Amino acid sequence: MKLEELMASLGNSVQQAQWALEQMGVRQYMSYFDAAGEGTNATLRPKTVSFFLSGKEDQAVELPVLALCNHGRMSFDQVTIRLNVALDIPADGGGLEATPVAAGEGGHQIELAFRLGEPAEAISRFSDAVGQIL
Repeated sequence: MKLEELMASLGNSVQQAQWALEQMGVRQYMSYFDAAGEGTNATLRPKTVSFFLSGKEDQAVELPVLALCNHGRMSFDQVTIRLNVALDIPADGGGLEATPVAAGEGGHQIELAFRLGEPAEAISRFSDAVGQIL
């Protein structure tokens, strides 16, 4: 396999893993809301929980579950992959060939570090806005 193909494949796998983490975070965040209505008229209403405060047992306080939970999402900061490979320069002058080899069987160790960009801040900004309204 060409070294650049190996690097591109690993990079693609890291991006897919990050996407899966982001999707899981969005699903978790959306679980704090109930949908009201259908289609384009649908609205989301925060799920709430009732509390009775000391001295005011006859008066319930409704708090959004979102405000009570840590709704931060997980993301990668950096992914480092270390591989042992045998490297070969093809006679035709094509790209460098890399063949994985077991540790201790010679070859060269290469390290690939994938640093992901800053995560989107839309959810945290929205949460802050909701918190101010409530």
